[in-house]
Amino acid sequence: MENASDLILRAKQNILSPEEKKELDQWLAEKSYRRIIFNRIMDDQNLRIEAKKLQEIDVLGRWKQFQDTIKTEKETGPNPIIQQFYKWKMGWVATIALVGLLVFYQLRIRTKNPERIATITNEKINPGQVGATLTLSNGKKIRLKDTGNGELAKEIGVTISKTASGQVVYTILPPGKGDISSKINPNSLNTLSTAKGETYQIRLPDGSLVYLNAASSLTYSTVLNKQKKRSVQLTGEGYFEVAKDKSRPFIVKSLGQEVEVLGTHFNINAYADEPSTKTTLLEGSVRINNQVTLKPNQQAIKINNKIETTTANAAETIAWQKGYFSFYDEDITSIMRKISRWYNVEINYDGELPTEGFNARINKGRSIRDVLEILRKTNAVNFKIEGRKIIVSK
Repeated sequence: MENASDLILRAKQNILSPEEKKELDQWLAEKSYRRIIFNRIMDDQNLRIEAKKLQEIDVLGRWKQFQDTIKTEKETGPNPIIQQFYKWKMGWVATIALVGLLVFYQLRIRTKNPERIATITNEKINPGQVGATLTLSNGKKIRLKDTGNGELAKEIGVTISKTASGQVVYTILPPGKGDISSKINPNSLNTLSTAKGETYQIRLPDGSLVYLNAASSLTYSTVLNKQKKRSVQLTGEGYFEVAKDKSRPFIVKSLGQEVEVLGTHFNINAYADEPSTKTTLLEGSVRINNQVTLKPNQQAIKINNKIETTTANAAETIAWQKGYFSFYDEDITSIMRKISRWYNVEINYDGELPTEGFNARINKGRSIRDVLEILRKTNAVNFKIEGRKIIVSK
């Protein structure tokens, strides 16, 4: 397995998806010594001990000796030295694998004790929470965070209510209860919007479930359940679980992109301040701009008018919906855009920025100071908090 070291590193950082964990477990089970090496790597105390040993090990010298030994066997045939090498084979493999990973791990994840994050004011910056604004077709705005549970409003053919779990639900009225076809107006639109630091979920009139990330909005018809094409408009990021209906496709429009499905689970990231629009498929099939069809665990990346597909870790893509930040080899500016939306803070940059990618899986319920401290411990980046402004420097 070519990506074994990558999976081990992700396991160390606790960002493995269920599929990756299964793949890693299968690889470890093939050879007993692999599990021994893996357990040593996962033991933080052992890592600290081995890190000290690294200072005394001539890693390049040992590697050259290893290569010379193999070359000798090819030229002269087996000899006692080679036989002794095979006897010690497991030890060699363990040393090389552990030392190699330790070097990488120490360079990327090590912690020193420089200054902690500087704070100019004591203003508290809270993590985001459940909340959104519902704008009805008549222009009325309802702050969902400030309303009680139960019925919120009525539109033609539907009632709109808020559940105890904080979900907006559209319930179709039976015939004779406001479902009058002559009054149906396909232009009767509602919009659910989240500000920075908010997230919300909604059950649309057709039964589809949508989770909105921070600083996002979803516009849809109140008679979505009666349209030949169930069309909605997204800005920002949303995770969709579309109700199956083969006769009426579900279409998501966002930043010059149309994603068409019949019934499936997928995520769209379409923020205006991101360099690309990303559509990631978890289940079923989707078609984008009548050009590209995705299969599960594939992602379409749209930059300008060009769309490319790649393999994706779908589970990590929707980590935000499960309450986590998930960074995998991600640059600091991309990370800070996510932090800005969730904590409703302004981001400024001071001087040169780190060029390496960051790897972390962090609970979004943690304080912004905790999140920044985890990133700072890489020794690649520093932060200063001034009120609701975060200053990022190298």
